[in-house]
Amino acid sequence: MKDSAGVRTVPVDAIAFLQDNVAWNRVSFCIQDGKILSCESRNDPAQFFVTPGFVNCHMHWLMLGEPTLEREIELMKNRPDEMIDIMVENARSTVLKGITACCDKGPPGLETHRIYQGLRTAKSCGLPVPKTLVSTWTISVDGAFASPLSRRVYSQNELEQVIRELHETGAGIMKIIPESGLRLAQFTYDWVFPEAYFAVAREMTARLGLILAIHAKGPESIGMGLKYSVDCIEHATEASVTQLKEMQGKGIYLSPTLEGLWCRLNYATSAGSGVATAAFEWGNATQMFRNAVVLNDGKPFTHFLFGSDAGSASTPHASLRELYLMRKLGLPAEDCLRAAMVNGARFMRLHGSIGQLTPGYCADMIFWRRNPLELDVADWEHLDQYIAAVMLDGNLIEP
Repeated sequence: MKDSAGVRTVPVDAIAFLQDNVAWNRVSFCIQDGKILSCESRNDPAQFFVTPGFVNCHMHWLMLGEPTLEREIELMKNRPDEMIDIMVENARSTVLKGITACCDKGPPGLETHRIYQGLRTAKSCGLPVPKTLVSTWTISVDGAFASPLSRRVYSQNELEQVIRELHETGAGIMKIIPESGLRLAQFTYDWVFPEAYFAVAREMTARLGLILAIHAKGPESIGMGLKYSVDCIEHATEASVTQLKEMQGKGIYLSPTLEGLWCRLNYATSAGSGVATAAFEWGNATQMFRNAVVLNDGKPFTHFLFGSDAGSASTPHASLRELYLMRKLGLPAEDCLRAAMVNGARFMRLHGSIGQLTPGYCADMIFWRRNPLELDVADWEHLDQYIAAVMLDGNLIEP
């Protein structure tokens, strides 16, 4: 309900994080111009529970979740407007699942700035698009995983120029792929990115205010991420307990991408191809995650992120399966919500505007039919069924 000044009053049972602790209160939010204007206590029960919106910190708008990248590369090259339309539709579906902010970890290919601009234009026109930080391209060298689809560098001067160009496109994050794909003969990943380049990348991203994330599955890549205190280590499938503790101590976020790994194992099994790689990576990821869940004398690693790898090979957009897998592997419900809300906001450096239900913050909310903290683990497999509505920037998004 809105008054003559355009102020919407929303009475709810609110769940939020205050000083890292879950707080539950019966309140009425006053919302104006997409922001929470005020928050007042009330006594009568409300129809809905409300949390902040989810933050997916590892996804790819320019990938379509298909087994290969042929279609999206052809669309970006020859039919960019059609690609923008597909992106905007995926964005709407994503918001309806409660995901109101995202971190795009890079596209397949390089000619993508115009397409990302199309997504920004759609949001500015009022279409339901999550707030998005973008790595306009990924950076790698020859021999790295997916290097043909990345911006490959061959000298330190070229790397510096590429980082400046990335910053000029409006990117908020830079992603490096510093290791090879899995070498099946030895079941290892080779570090292929010169350390001198890595040191330059860390210094320049810090100076330019860019978040630095690395794709790192093998222990050497994880170790290099620790040495240079990157902002996020993706996957970390072979991280040891010692490395997890060091990550936590340095405040480095972990995006385990369980859904992407699970989806690729399912596809490989059904296709009868690539099973050995997919099974190896899924097995390592689940063991690492279970270790992380009890890292602190039985309590979880503190810097988990919700990062589903949406759009990557065989991994759909608009899915909350990542959160179900985190719960299934032992992470308590409160910590799943923390990973998907306040941790994501902090990682994206938007913790002054999203991730909390606080006056002055964006009115990004999920309206729940049941308290998500009280759902059984099995219920989390169908978490979206308990979402009654989503609000993005103060606007209710209709299915």
